[in-house]
Amino acid sequence: LILNSIQETLNIVTITEMNNTMPYVNFSIKINGYFNYYMTTSNGSYQYPCKYSENVILNVENNAGFRDYSINITINQSMQTLYVMMYNKANETQLNLQFMNQSSMQVGYVNFQVQSMNGTFNYLADSQGRSTIFGLSLYSQVTIIANVTGYDQLVQSIYIMSSNMSQVLLLKKQNGTTLEIVTFNMRKAMQLPNVNFYLLIDNMTLGYYTTDMYGKIQIHNLSQNVRYTISTTMQGYNPITQDVVITSNFQTAYLYLEDINTVVFNFQPCDYTTLTIYKDSNQIFNQMTFSCSLEFSNSKELQNGQYYTYTAQQNGQTQNDSFYFYGGNQSVNITFQGANNYSALNVTLVHDYNTSVGYGLLIDVKSYNGSTRSMRTDYQGTISLRSDNGFTYGESLILEINNNSIYNDQQLYLSFPKYNESQYWQLTKRSNDSASVEFNVKTKNCATANVILSTGKAILKGQTQNCKVVFTQGISIGGNYTYVIQAFDYEQERGSIYQTQTHQVVNITMKPFFGEQVTVNITFINEELPVPVTNATVNIYVDGMYRMTMQTDYQGRIFIKDQIELQLNQMLKVEVTESMYFYSKTTDFTIRKEETKKIFTLTPKN
Repeated sequence: LILNSIQETLNIVTITEMNNTMPYVNFSIKINGYFNYYMTTSNGSYQYPCKYSENVILNVENNAGFRDYSINITINQSMQTLYVMMYNKANETQLNLQFMNQSSMQVGYVNFQVQSMNGTFNYLADSQGRSTIFGLSLYSQVTIIANVTGYDQLVQSIYIMSSNMSQVLLLKKQNGTTLEIVTFNMRKAMQLPNVNFYLLIDNMTLGYYTTDMYGKIQIHNLSQNVRYTISTTMQGYNPITQDVVITSNFQTAYLYLEDINTVVFNFQPCDYTTLTIYKDSNQIFNQMTFSCSLEFSNSKELQNGQYYTYTAQQNGQTQNDSFYFYGGNQSVNITFQGANNYSALNVTLVHDYNTSVGYGLLIDVKSYNGSTRSMRTDYQGTISLRSDNGFTYGESLILEINNNSIYNDQQLYLSFPKYNESQYWQLTKRSNDSASVEFNVKTKNCATANVILSTGKAILKGQTQNCKVVFTQGISIGGNYTYVIQAFDYEQERGSIYQTQTHQVVNITMKPFFGEQVTVNITFINEELPVPVTNATVNIYVDGMYRMTMQTDYQGRIFIKDQIELQLNQMLKVEVTESMYFYSKTTDFTIRKEETKKIFTLTPKN
């Protein structure tokens, strides 16, 4: 049974702001890029056939006196009802905002978002902390979201009660807030120590942390009512991304890490070994290793309660056997003839995001007796120290990396174990002082922009001069960075960079909060008589793409400003559909001015 082939029904009901059904409402439905036009019946409803999990975009449009807007809905029921509110344009109003702090002082230049039934839009308050929002509806609700340095995040809902309403928004100073994170092994129901994780906000990394031997860590000086994201990709466990909103001065978040189903094959003696695993006579794994063990963790193939067979080959010898997988972490020991009783210490070297360093990294292994030997990592990024190679139980060892072009000089102190043991060594990359990232930020007249760059270890701040700013601190080839760019009267820009060159250039064109303030005013008149053509249906295309349908008003005009975003030098095509009284007409022009006015004639039918 394929779910998305089932025929479902979307029951569309159009209602007024007084919750009465409204008949004969025009709307279009867009699915997979295709538009079709419909109208509700005399009882204000329309039943649209669709498929399960289908994404439907419903555009309410071309209804005289009512606002055009869009609704996005995913079909998840066999009979799904969608109530479509018709907003009377006569009820449109404005909202005057004033940002102030707890000392009753104005807070200027606040970047904030307004969430309403029209969508989410970005605004910037003026130097006195004032801003006016237009095009809202009486008796509707909007949500204001503001993030200001030094203040708690502001999230406030406002109910529009009058046609010219004013509202003071109070910004509260941040208090010292602590987030305690506790990590657990889900299967064993016990705390899990030494878990590495990233703490992020709005996809920007604030820091890299590791829980202690008890699986705990406390992070201080955070903000309340802010959504933080915890992300970990710890070796041997499924990755976790968990959001936390801090609502008190001290809060605890629990991370439950789930074991990846894993079977570790241990080989004696440690030598070049090839392992092949079969499920129902089908080969599902084949790999070789130079070390003492090999890990199989294919979540798709490795399932609880199943039997598997394997073939292991070493120095001309072959071992065939089977095992039953119970779930979680499991080991299989394979012994070949001539195996000696020995212990092995396997050290796997990892770097960014717990990724193996791979084959060939040179490691110096020093003993406290003064002897030194050099070893290279295998394809899994592992070196294997074995008792049959001269290492003894309790011996103190130092693993060193020196003069490597990628990694910093660093050491790891170990004690050789009595039994087989494995562990990970987290390496840090060398900072390339000659590496840099340059932002070219395009604004009108090269207005100053603030650029915030997060390297994962530090947050760097800079301002553009002549549209440019360059960062060098902590920048290195192979680094992953996130950035936020802010400029007065422009929308905030966010993104990420993967450094692939010594000097990397990032080009950003900032978008004004109000576009280019482009407005288009088109009047249609009768070709034979100098009178306006009213109620003509006009399709609007921007750069060849259909954007909306409008009707001329009582003066034969259409006025395009806030309905769609227009920019200078775009091609606008106007298509008037044929009616009982006039022939169709299509014309296009390039927007050259921020305020464009055009007059077109229509040919009447005789």
